[in-house]
Amino acid sequence: MKFIVILLCCLTLCIGALSASSMTITVQVDPADLWYDGGTPSVNPGCTAFRVMMDNSDGFNRTAMSLPLTFYMSGDINSWKVIEYYGLNGFENGGSWWNFRNAFWTRADVGYAPAWDGMGADTINWTGSGTTGMPTGSPLLPRFVYRINFEYPYLNASGVFCIDSCSIPNISPYGMYDWLFEQPSLSFGGPYCWPVKNAPCICGDYNGDNNENLLDVVAMINYIYNGGSITAPCGSDPNGDCGTNILDIIYYINYLYKSGPALKC
Repeated sequence: MKFIVILLCCLTLCIGALSASSMTITVQVDPADLWYDGGTPSVNPGCTAFRVMMDNSDGFNRTAMSLPLTFYMSGDINSWKVIEYYGLNGFENGGSWWNFRNAFWTRADVGYAPAWDGMGADTINWTGSGTTGMPTGSPLLPRFVYRINFEYPYLNASGVFCIDSCSIPNISPYGMYDWLFEQPSLSFGGPYCWPVKNAPCICGDYNGDNNENLLDVVAMINYIYNGGSITAPCGSDPNGDCGTNILDIIYYINYLYKSGPALKC
């Protein structure tokens, strides 16, 4: 009888440990690239940074992962390009977690040209393996960043952009684009989708005072170098190169004071 009680206790503990598995994988938009359309999170055309958020609360180190993500869009705005993608917070190149493999693979939708045209689902897969892997107890942080550049639409045009997990069969080498995790496996929870449309704001009004002037340049400097925030929903990339840096400040100053080209919002 004592043996049965002990066995039942062990089974209960094991089942409880498995059910406690709660690793989180979700996708968020960089807050600097969001605006709210009647409470609905939306993104402007131009450059947007999408962040895959992950933690590890499973109670063991995950030493093998493969995360294939598919990107697709519908609506009036349906042209976009992948500008860059990279790992961070343990998934960056040269990190100690993934000493065997830490690599991206890309696959543009077959049957369309050129690649990354937004006319079908395009795929970026990351695969990692290592002796350390993602340690248990890792907090919820951005682990991957995918920067997408959406075309600038005509007035009142809109679209919907989505990111989801996927598995593509008949790929060589086998399994390259499979959604793979060590057991217990988990669900991605997608698709994650956002409306893409022009925000109702003045293009270069980065401080939210309904004007374009030197105060917006100051807001940009604080945002880039001092951890400040952009309070208006028109983004922070006036030269449209998908980077937020000193070149945007120069571009804005030329626009304000030297009859430079128009801002790109």
